[in-house]
Amino acid sequence: MNNIKVYKMNDYSFVASKWSIEETNKWYENLFDDNNIEDIEELNIKETGMWLETNNIEHLDRLGDSDEITSMKTVNGNSVGCTQFGDLCTQFGDLCTQFGDLMRRSGGIYILTSYEDVLLMEGDFEEPYEIATTEW
Repeated sequence: MNNIKVYKMNDYSFVASKWSIEETNKWYENLFDDNNIEDIEELNIKETGMWLETNNIEHLDRLGDSDEITSMKTVNGNSVGCTQFGDLCTQFGDLCTQFGDLMRRSGGIYILTSYEDVLLMEGDFEEPYEIATTEW
């Protein structure tokens, strides 16, 4: 796991790779589109993550009829709920979600999961692959 990286290639594509930024960018450009290497960011796989589709019965039961279950955050002394896509998060500059939060979207149920956990679930690989995208 030490040599696996997740690169934010641009505003919408995230790639898991064992390769350098340069090699990964060449691979990306061959499959997708030209990409500015200066914009690529190596992410901390323990601290960043993605919304992963889940059918786990515990997650389904926990979510129930709600559209989302997200973390609470204290803002100006008040406990408020906020979501990754909510105004409070962008207004205060913090992503209020945390790993384990749930969301219903486009007919699926998703759990916020660290890239490290996703990589452990998906197992070993040789070539880079797009692990996540912001395009629904």
